[in-house]
Formats: sequence, C-alpha cells, structure tokens
Amino acid sequence: MAAGKVKCYCFAPPPVFEPLWALPAWVHGSTYSFVYNMDCVPRACLGTAAKLYMALKQADRLGISSERRLAYIRGECKLDTTLPDCVEVPQGEATGAGLASLFVVGTILAIYRAPAEDGQEQVQCETAAPHMLDRLLLHPDMAQDHAISNLERAFEDLRDQARLGGGCVVS
Repeated sequence: MAAGKVKCYCFAPPPVFEPLWALPAWVHGSTYSFVYNMDCVPRACLGTAAKLYMALKQADRLGISSERRLAYIRGECKLDTTLPDCVEVPQGEATGAGLASLFVVGTILAIYRAPAEDGQEQVQCETAAPHMLDRLLLHPDMAQDHAISNLERAFEDLRDQARLGGGCVVS
C-alpha cells in the first residue's frame, strides 16, 4: 500500500509499537498522531512507568525527606539538587522483564498553549520525535489534558489563528 492512498488520524493515542524501524515507511508517512499538552496516555506504557519508578528510587537515595520533596513539588521551597524525573532501566532488565518502551506511530504533532508576543495565549503545533514521549511526566494537567474537548478547542483556535495569520501554524 503506497503512502497517499490512506491516511490515519490518531487523537491522544497510546504508545503501541516497538521497534519503530520495523514499520513500513508508508505507515509513518500516512499516520498523524495528535498529542495535547501534558496528556499522559501517549506517554503511558510499562517502559515509561519503569523509568519513573527508577527515578523515584533514585530520589529516595538522595536523603531528602518526603515532606521536603512534596513541598518542592508544590513550589513551596527550593532544593539544592535536581530531582530526577526519568531514569533509564538497564537494557537487559528492560527487555527481559518486558519493560521496553513502546512508541506512538507516525508523524507526531504536539499541540500546546503558550504566550504569544502580544502577551495573549496562542496555540502552538510542532512536530515531535517519538522519543519526546518516552517518559511519563508528572504534571497537574496530565489526566485532564487527555479529554478530547481540549483537542477540539485547540483545533478551533488553530483554525482561527491560521485565518488571521493567513497561513500554516505547524512548525
């Protein structure tokens, strides 16, 4: 099947494939995966959960109390060190235990809101590499960003921005 005959549009897809190199090129060329902001679903698989678990284990070894770490996460204090958010699982352990990361297929379009030059909020749309979703990020919006209504609003705003700007808004 040649690229151009069939198009597949995925909205907030879970990671389902590895290794990506084993997919035919036409699959990547005809698949478009849209990810909104901090949506946890396109990042959620056993591999990314294992990386987060390894990061938590490493943070436990830093000798910082749970109370102080929570205060840091809430923005109530500063730390002299950086808490890890992702630690790679050793390759042999990951493969043997079925913890290899899975990936989102196709052209990944990351959609998010950011301040524009005029101070107003603007929707941005950028292509993202598959490895950019290869970690489970803890964020207050990670669950609510999975709601399809966020993508619907973002697409409406992108359409309006394209009309005002006279062109494409994907970078």
